Amino acid sequence: MPGRWLQRNGLRGLIPTSEGFPKCWTGPVYLFDPPESCLKNWEAPVPKDYVEKWSEVLDRLHDDAAELKDAERRARKADGRYDPTRLARNFADFVMA
Repeated sequence: MPGRWLQRNGLRGLIPTSEGFPKCWTGPVYLFDPPESCLKNWEAPVPKDYVEKWSEVLDRLHDDAAELKDAERRARKADGRYDPTRLARNFADFVMA
């Protein structure tokens, strides 16, 4: 449910700081350091304190209208860079140059 809710509202969700994930995501992401046990083995269960931290972010988005509105604004701004009309215009300009 939270993943679908985040996607429906244009939010990117919880993104680990490991590897290249932060560079791949735009807009309102909530970065977190993955637990050491999960860095060594992605199939390892996530420790309870980490799940509680992630749940707090989701709770804030659900309970704090100002934070949700700000996250939605940032999502719309980030998605604007993929506007098909603007991309087509930029491509045409590039080809004609």
